[in-house]
Amino acid sequence: MGMIRKIVQIILLIVGFSAFFPVPAPAAFKTVQQYKEETGLRETVGSLHFTVFSHNKAFSRRSLDRLEDALDKIRSDLYIKRGLGKKCLVFIWKDREDYLRHVVTPGRPDLAMTGGFAVSAVDRLPHQLYLYDSDRLFDTVIPHELGHLILEVSLNPSRRYRVPLWLHEGFAQCQEKKSFEMVARELAEAAGKDKLLPLKELTGYNDYPDSFKKRHLFYQQSEGLVRFLLAEQTTPGEFFYLAKKIVFWAEDLGTAIRIKYNKKFPNLNRLEESWIKYLISYSSAKE
Repeated sequence: MGMIRKIVQIILLIVGFSAFFPVPAPAAFKTVQQYKEETGLRETVGSLHFTVFSHNKAFSRRSLDRLEDALDKIRSDLYIKRGLGKKCLVFIWKDREDYLRHVVTPGRPDLAMTGGFAVSAVDRLPHQLYLYDSDRLFDTVIPHELGHLILEVSLNPSRRYRVPLWLHEGFAQCQEKKSFEMVARELAEAAGKDKLLPLKELTGYNDYPDSFKKRHLFYQQSEGLVRFLLAEQTTPGEFFYLAKKIVFWAEDLGTAIRIKYNKKFPNLNRLEESWIKYLISYSSAKE
């Protein structure tokens, strides 16, 4: 337990708090037995992509199946064949209290507010997911955190670039197993009242908005924008190509969509108009 806390504390000191940590895993190779002893999670199952550590063998198998399903969807959305590139270790404690005992350090209580987080690795070290069992685990937390991890690994393998926050959170939200209908309706209503965050503001955030209202809008609009860009693809992999331009060339969304879509979306205003029409159409079609 002490070792896990030290690992997390080092990570947090390096990068600060986020639901996703694109930093190296612990700078030491460990055996499966060592991980079992440190985490208290002694039941493991594995595949080509994952090794799951939990308190129950059957639960580990269910978790592994969900991870593989989530991986397939993420790769389909990004239109990529490769995924993680290396093994991902997945630690799932039996409840929130057990999770908190192992990963939350005295100086950083922020993690107590999350359902889990991901750590992407460099060199030959493994990726890692830190989770706990809950009603939200299979439909929400696993696909969300894995979405963060694979997007980072796919777009930023050298860890030299920054994946924009709206793109990270929007894509991760899109992986959750849920209906988009309610979110689309709320966004369409907000657009009608001129209460949406302008796209320039939305895509310019490097950290989460301070106010609860803006943070709520940020998550909803990021998801809505990514869903729209995925729906607007005219060729397979177009969304991933756009994302790469934004990340590798450090282009803002307005510049990237003007180059990629030309007359279709010559500027953010045209993109925003089409996006709002999509939200209205989506919410109306589901009524």
